[in-house]
Amino acid sequence: MGYTCHEGCLCIPVKDRLCDTCKVIEDEQHVVMFCTRFEASRSRLLKDINEIYVNFTEYNNIEQFQFLMKLKDSEICSLMSTFMKEVINTRGFL
Repeated sequence: MGYTCHEGCLCIPVKDRLCDTCKVIEDEQHVVMFCTRFEASRSRLLKDINEIYVNFTEYNNIEQFQFLMKLKDSEICSLMSTFMKEVINTRGFL
């Protein structure tokens, strides 16, 4: 594609990140909270998190995403790590 930034990493503009499954812009929030391709993994993740933080499911999707991205709890980080490994294994890349 030719999207290499000055540091040599792959830098695809958000407008060009189209989800192969959902056909919408694929950003971090889409992958973690909405993409149907990862629905089973996400369901396990959210169930496990709700067992730790019982009010978690009362948050809307945006609040849940923000909670997951800001939290520094080691248990939640471990759950997110497992989820992201499943995403990578399913797609073959991040």
